Amino acid sequence: MVTRAHRISILRLISCLLLTGFLTGFATSSKSGELKVSVDKDRVYLNETFELRINGETDFEFSFGSLLNFNSLDIPEPDITDLRKGFDIMNRQQQYTIRSINGQNKAVITWIYELSPRAVGTTEIPALSFKDQVSKPIPITVLASRQATSDEPPLVFVETELDKTEAYVQEQIMLTVRLYHLNARPSGELESPEFDNAIVEQLGKDVDTYRMRYNQRYNVIERKYVIFPQKSGKLDIPALSFKGRILDTRHRKRRYTTQTSQPGFVTIKPVPSQFSGTTWLPALAVELTENWSNPVDNLKQGDSVTRTIELTAVGLLGSAIPDLDIGNATGLKTYPEPPVRESTQHNSGVQSTYTESTALVAINQGKAYLPEIRISWWDTVNDIQREAVIPSRKLTIAGAPIAPQPPAPDQITRQPARPKMSGPDHAANGITATEQLNNGNGDSTSTVSGTWKIIALVTSTLWLLTSGILIYLIKNRTLTRISQESAAPQNHLSSKKAMLKALRQKQPNALQQIVIWAQQNSPNSHIESIGDMIQHYSTNSALIEAIREYEKALFSKESNGGVSEQTTEALITQLTALGRPSSRQATQTRPSAKLYPA
Repeated sequence: MVTRAHRISILRLISCLLLTGFLTGFATSSKSGELKVSVDKDRVYLNETFELRINGETDFEFSFGSLLNFNSLDIPEPDITDLRKGFDIMNRQQQYTIRSINGQNKAVITWIYELSPRAVGTTEIPALSFKDQVSKPIPITVLASRQATSDEPPLVFVETELDKTEAYVQEQIMLTVRLYHLNARPSGELESPEFDNAIVEQLGKDVDTYRMRYNQRYNVIERKYVIFPQKSGKLDIPALSFKGRILDTRHRKRRYTTQTSQPGFVTIKPVPSQFSGTTWLPALAVELTENWSNPVDNLKQGDSVTRTIELTAVGLLGSAIPDLDIGNATGLKTYPEPPVRESTQHNSGVQSTYTESTALVAINQGKAYLPEIRISWWDTVNDIQREAVIPSRKLTIAGAPIAPQPPAPDQITRQPARPKMSGPDHAANGITATEQLNNGNGDSTSTVSGTWKIIALVTSTLWLLTSGILIYLIKNRTLTRISQESAAPQNHLSSKKAMLKALRQKQPNALQQIVIWAQQNSPNSHIESIGDMIQHYSTNSALIEAIREYEKALFSKESNGGVSEQTTEALITQLTALGRPSSRQATQTRPSAKLYPA
């Protein structure tokens, strides 16, 4: 859709074309076959720009559509390949003029380039070509950058600062680059340093601040880099340039500029001969610490704890920190995690952290030993070797608490009542009763006969009671033996159910439930921990592997205690494959019941 403003522009363009064609139909400003090239100045400073104009001519097919879409026409440009060798092209524009001579339409195109010289000295704009037209070279004199003064402060300039003039190989060097500017914030690109024999990283983001220069308050864009030289000798710090547009309030326009900092260098020293460490670590500060997930003063057999070793270094990249040699712990099973290295911004440069976590499982009762950890590093502030140390440590592992045995159902032993035998007092009482009976009858023969009857009755009663007691005890002994024989499989079944539940529900006491089940499964084995269980079933490689995979997943920091279902089921398969104890085996381990329990 063509707007009203667009129509007005088209009408003005047509009017200009008609007038231009009428005026230019009588004369031309250049010779045939020569490309006209001009510059606005031929003496420039290194940090300034100048304007180059190239005027070319080409045939043009006049139509209303071409006027509306003139910018979209495929018009060739002059060859400026040689021009780029000595100058940076900061900006480019195009202007068009159309004229008609004897009915032949031609387009006169003006290319405008804003150029920035790359080096001080005498150079030239090379001969340029456009179709069959060729220009003549133009000499250009490039002067050193103009020195700024308080009377004429620069609108923008670049400054660099190093925190040291000499350093050891791999020691941190801080480079600060500042872009000073007056008025509005410039738009452009600030060059980053590059080195062949050094690692360089930008430290954080750009920071906006203020500084006084040339009696002016400048806005400053500050950028910091950390440099880690990898080779001794001289490290050259290149000049860094800013190329972009700035607001020139004196001339009330935006213009392009190129500003360059002063180069510098740092002397890099080799590793000092007096350093005795295995890995060269130059840093501002180093700290070595250890942390425990739980207290280790009261470890018991089967307990697990996570030990985290952390090395913090200021002025050192994380990639320069080697893997720590933490030694071999005795009396403990270890499950180390992959180390983690991180680097963060610090007021003194870069701060790196090396973290290594290891899950430790107390296997056997007794003493455990953790060896010393020692790291040698070079203090670059005081120029001396120092040691970061975690001392060795001895741990005492107590025996695992005896797991309570589940009660055997219906295991009730009845205690028979002990019969009360008649003593002398009772006999006396019986005689007294007989005498009373005799006294009642008054017949001596009847008295003797009655006495024997009473004695026979008492004897028979005692014999019957004794026989009943013996029969009861024999029967009760048989019931007790049957109850004991049935208790072992029932205890085994209940402990198995508890073990399977703990494993599948990922309960924290799953390993303890495995130990309880193993005690029921192998009563003669004296299993009190997972370590005892592994030793008892040492020939069962599949079971041992399943237990170790489960422990590894349980104590792994990455899984955070989340054991996969596949690992759990693999362990359950191996455990259930061990079978169940026989009744005879379980009974033989128990003492026989006493005939007369106390």
